[in-house]
Amino acid sequence: MMKKLTITLLSGLTFAGLSVAGAEEAAKKCEKECKKECETTKASDCASCPLTKAMADLPKISYVIAGEASACAASATAAAEAGKEVKYVVAGKELCCPTAAKYAHVEAVEEFVASFASTHACSDSGKTFVGNKGYDCSQHASTMAAAAKKAMDDVKTVYVVAGKEFCCASTASETAKNDNAKVTYVVADQKTECAQTNRMNVAIAKYKAAIQCLIQAEAPVQAEAPAAEASKS
Repeated sequence: MMKKLTITLLSGLTFAGLSVAGAEEAAKKCEKECKKECETTKASDCASCPLTKAMADLPKISYVIAGEASACAASATAAAEAGKEVKYVVAGKELCCPTAAKYAHVEAVEEFVASFASTHACSDSGKTFVGNKGYDCSQHASTMAAAAKKAMDDVKTVYVVAGKEFCCASTASETAKNDNAKVTYVVADQKTECAQTNRMNVAIAKYKAAIQCLIQAEAPVQAEAPAAEASKS
C-alpha cells in the first residue's frame, strides 16, 4: 500500500532538472504521507516507506550494558545513571565515553552519507549500485549518482546571529563574537546552537535529499507499469 501511495505522490515529478526544491517538496509530501500511514496502519506498511527504510540504513549507536548487547538508548542511560558499566558501539568499535561515542557516530554517519552518492559495481549481480539500488546500466547509475550528489551539494547551513542570516560560518562566528551573541545553525527544518549537532543535521539532510532525488527520478517510470496494466484490462 505504501509503495503505491509513494508512487502516486511522486508520479507527477520529472527527472529533468532534479532541482533540490523539487526533491525537498517531494520529501515533505512523502514524510507527511508516511507519517499518516504509520499512524493508521500496521508497522509492516509503515516500514515500506522509502524514507523510513533509508533512515534505518544509517549507522547507529548500540550498547553493551553490563555485558549484554542492547539497541535501546533509554536503557543505556538508565543503566549508566544506576552505576552499571555501559559501553557504546559505533561502526564496530567499543567506546567507554558517551561523548566520544556521539562524536564517532557523527563521523560514521558523515562517512556513510559521503559515499552514498557514488557508484559501486557488483561482480556477482553485474549491476552498478548507487546506495542500495542496483542498476543494470552503469551509465544510468552514474547519472543517478551525479544527480544525487548535486542534491546533496545543494544542502547548505544558514548561520543566524541576532536575527541576521549569514552564509559564511567565519563571518557569523566573528559577528557573534563581536556582538556577544550565539550562532544558530539552520539546515532544512532543523535548528541548533551546537556545531556538532549541526554536523549530524547536515549529513541527514543531505542523505534525505539524495534519497528523494532518486525516488523523484524513478517515480514516473514506476508509475507507468500500473497504468499500462490498467489499460489492458
